Amino acid sequence: MLDAGDSNNRPPRSAIAYRLPEPASAFEGRVFGPYLVLRTREPTRTPARYLTLAESALRLGRDVGIVDDAGNLHTILLAEDRLR
Repeated sequence: MLDAGDSNNRPPRSAIAYRLPEPASAFEGRVFGPYLVLRTREPTRTPARYLTLAESALRLGRDVGIVDDAGNLHTILLAEDRLR
């Protein structure tokens, strides 16, 4: 879930645009005010696929200005390095 209304965002916003991470065919989403709720269309099945798709979602969050997602993205990248 991406939260554009979080007080860490400058400025916090009351709405967020509907966008999907890449590959868009792997995700579905819904917008509820400042929240963009994302989920994968299919089970991720493996830790590697989960991390790949989570990275994509967090990159989208960073691209739309969600501040917390930069730190979360760093954590996912570390986990991917450990998995390799």
